Amino acid sequence: MPSHFAAIGTPVDNYDEYIALMDRIAGDAEVFNVSDGYYLRWSSECGAQIWIQINSENEGIGATPYFAGHSHVRVGITNREVRPDASALEGAFHGLANPSGDSPETGEYPFVFDVPDFCRYADLRLPSIADAQIAAFAHDVAFFDSVEAFMASQTEEPKFAAQSFIPTGLFYGDGEPSPPQAYASFTGHILESQTKVNELTNQPFHWVLVDSLGGSFDVVIEPELVSTSPRVGGVLTGSFWLSGRLTQYTKA
Repeated sequence: MPSHFAAIGTPVDNYDEYIALMDRIAGDAEVFNVSDGYYLRWSSECGAQIWIQINSENEGIGATPYFAGHSHVRVGITNREVRPDASALEGAFHGLANPSGDSPETGEYPFVFDVPDFCRYADLRLPSIADAQIAAFAHDVAFFDSVEAFMASQTEEPKFAAQSFIPTGLFYGDGEPSPPQAYASFTGHILESQTKVNELTNQPFHWVLVDSLGGSFDVVIEPELVSTSPRVGGVLTGSFWLSGRLTQYTKA
């Protein structure tokens, strides 16, 4: 699987490099206290962020990459997802995209997104409607110069629209159901595109703002996945891990 850290220009190839990166950024990070510890947020001018989790014993227990861009997704959040193997500061939200009117339990499709500062939303009312900024970290991706080119590329059924979203993290295989995962496959129109450079590492990565079914998403892509440049006005399609934060929400 492609590296989520490389997708924001901070590639790490092994555990030692991961620890070195955390040590390097911790001193420049902003502190956010929560009941079970605190988060350290390292932010860059290019939009890349890393959220480090520190528990109540002052131990580092994890880190999550994120990208702060121009995404906007209106979400009817129905419940929190805390997975059995997660740390005390990890979690996700389960909701419906683009809810109808004022009803948080209706929408265009259900999906899950991981939240790098999950415990900061302990006061979130459930269910309720919130605004989210969601970064999609590419696992595989393809670009087309036009809607017509994308539609012509589909030679087998089912064929998908140029704005479509499949919450693949909600599909279970054989056997016992697993906790919902923050994975999706989607297609959308390319609104903006830029090759960015992470000023911490001087490593490039690609950013694409995509208008898909249910909202707009910031897509970040490590260079090895890109063979042709995305074109504004064209179409992006692929599979992704979703990492999101709430920009506006209702408190309990």
